[in-house]
Amino acid sequence: MKLNYIADFSLCSNVGLVRQKNEDNCGYALRTPNGDLFVVCDGMGGHVGGATASKIGVEKIIEYFQKENYSNPQQALVDALTFANAQILGTAMENPELKGMGTTACVVLIQGDEAWIAHAGDSRIYLYVEKDELLHRITTDHSYVQKVLVEQEHMSEEEAERHPKKNIILNALGIKADFKPEVISKPILPAKGDIFLICSDGLTGMVDDPTIEEVLEKDTFLKDKVEELIDLAIEGGGKDNITAQLIQIIQSPHPKSVFADKNPEWRKKKTSQATGSKQNNKVLIITVVAIVLVALAVAVHKFYEIPIPKQIQKLELQKEALKEPVSKAKKDLEDIEEKLNALKKDSVDAKLTWKKSIAEKMVEKAEKKYSKDTIEINTKINSLRTKL
Repeated sequence: MKLNYIADFSLCSNVGLVRQKNEDNCGYALRTPNGDLFVVCDGMGGHVGGATASKIGVEKIIEYFQKENYSNPQQALVDALTFANAQILGTAMENPELKGMGTTACVVLIQGDEAWIAHAGDSRIYLYVEKDELLHRITTDHSYVQKVLVEQEHMSEEEAERHPKKNIILNALGIKADFKPEVISKPILPAKGDIFLICSDGLTGMVDDPTIEEVLEKDTFLKDKVEELIDLAIEGGGKDNITAQLIQIIQSPHPKSVFADKNPEWRKKKTSQATGSKQNNKVLIITVVAIVLVALAVAVHKFYEIPIPKQIQKLELQKEALKEPVSKAKKDLEDIEEKLNALKKDSVDAKLTWKKSIAEKMVEKAEKKYSKDTIEINTKINSLRTKL
């Protein structure tokens, strides 16, 4: 199969701070007869059962797509998840101690220049559109709170995130024989720079969508983004296993992302607040500035109580420490350039070229910050030296 795109990806899973075992599983299969496949499953049914169900889910979905080429990707996704469901049910029947085990499943299949999505349960798939710097939730949770309360307009999405019954799942692999996954009706056409996020609710239960958007819009490597998401979930309490998989499109024929779009409630609220409370913002800004100025005056007073030579020494140490981020950014860029130079002259590695462009941006930002901060420190040092 001809693939009209190139992607980079990174994945990470963590047990969290509360659970004894990790019942999440994730995996991928590149260049299958049907394209590139990425899967995240979140197991249920106890330590052993949950981990077993999610492991079977990932393995059997991948196995299905590796068997042969299927002409209809939508039907293939339904059949793959149905196949995995049957395997989980069969394993539970053969092993009574595993009775009741099940797993959520989220699948991204990139075929040609199209991305197909399938899921069951409350694990999620997001699309971050790089051109607009906006995060979009692609899947809808198969949960009691979402289907019964949110979709029937008994509560908002924001209230649903805090509801005590938000983890009651209405659809999952291994629960019943007549299982039906949800598959999108039309493929997503991702543009260059877009990022798919597949994750378990261990992430979304601890980190809200606006924060996820902030992480994904940073000019950092994909590995750094996924690690930051995991760290934020742990800092938020780490109440569940946390799994996140990022897939970034680094080459695409599509100039613009094409997918079913709807503005999330938090963004509508954010926009409304921004346009409806400009006067309040002005008052807040003035208040904050006043507080900062007072705090700064106190800090400056305390600073100048220190003998001038020690003040200069302290500033010199601060200036020296500014070099470290620049050195690290340059080292990352050098490592990538070294790998590119090692390639044959007629070879092109799009992933490395993409990473080099990100590394160059990081070096530029680090150098600008170093220059700005160094000028400020030198000004302070010169001012102090005139007083000696």
